[in-house]
Amino acid sequence: MRKVKIYIAILGMTVLSLETLGNNNTDYINQGKSHLSELDIKNAIQAFSAAIEKKQNEVDAYLHRAKAYLISGNCEKAAEDYSRAYKLNPEYVQKKLNIESSKQSGHSTEFDFTDPKYYE
Repeated sequence: MRKVKIYIAILGMTVLSLETLGNNNTDYINQGKSHLSELDIKNAIQAFSAAIEKKQNEVDAYLHRAKAYLISGNCEKAAEDYSRAYKLNPEYVQKKLNIESSKQSGHSTEFDFTDPKYYE
């Protein structure tokens, strides 16, 4: 009887670990990156959106989804995602996008990602 309980416990842990597989934000982001590298834009956007659903402040998910939207030609949604990412962590986004520091350029610290210059 004890062996049966142990097997049931192991089976239960296996099922739980399989349920959580793929539900981690890093997993969703990695899946999205993989889809993006294959130019499977629809699935990339879905994966990044799933990461954002799980964690609203996932800056990398917004940045990668913005890139996917740009590739798809949806600049409006790309601008929205870049703006969200920037509001969450301006320094990180500036670094990732190689945006000139506002201190060096003399411009305000707000960026208008709807400005076409970011997409040239």
